[in-house]
Amino acid sequence: MIACTRRRAVARATRLGKTPTRTGHRSCRHDPPRKETRLIVLMSSEAALARTLAAGELSCPVCGASVVPWGFARRRVVRTLAGARTLAPRRVRCRSCEKTHVVLPGEVVPRRRDDAGVIGHALLRAACGARAGEIAREINRSRETVRNWISQFTDNALVAELIGTRTLLTYDAHADPMRLVWRATPLARAVEALGLAAAAVVRFFGPLPPGATPWSVANVVSRGHLLRADPGP
Repeated sequence: MIACTRRRAVARATRLGKTPTRTGHRSCRHDPPRKETRLIVLMSSEAALARTLAAGELSCPVCGASVVPWGFARRRVVRTLAGARTLAPRRVRCRSCEKTHVVLPGEVVPRRRDDAGVIGHALLRAACGARAGEIAREINRSRETVRNWISQFTDNALVAELIGTRTLLTYDAHADPMRLVWRATPLARAVEALGLAAAAVVRFFGPLPPGATPWSVANVVSRGHLLRADPGP
């Protein structure tokens, strides 16, 4: 009810050419626009996520304070290797900075119709020397889509390799990252680094939640930017 009232107020203000504000607060034209971000997490179920939120154990990626439930984002359909899956992601709000975030499972790559498992399978096959057309036929996707994934990941391969190596050494101090140098291409080295990182995370934390894959871990450590890796701070 509160969310619906808020949306009506925003829509009414927008039609009148005003700046929508929170009830009881004055608008300020110098305030920067608030941008909703995505919070990528590995979770076993919706019930587990609800318990985590109720306990205040999920932190804001902006300021580190705890977040609270704030309704749901729009439903979306994600394509997996096993078929389509419909999601209704939770929205959360930070207690401190008041920014809102959409909580997505680790398998979901923002702004992509296919999940991390599908994209990761294509990247792994490409690292093994398969061509885009061959991969496209295997996973029943267009060749142009697969070529786009491979191209974007290759352009950011050095950053992806850095993320993978850093994560690997964080969770396995005895790992030997030098084994990456034997891979022939930057794409293959990046795929290998993310794979080793995922294995280290599993050894450290235990088995992955149902439905998650090593590529879910790769998506989480890259902050949801699996194809355009974000090295973070």
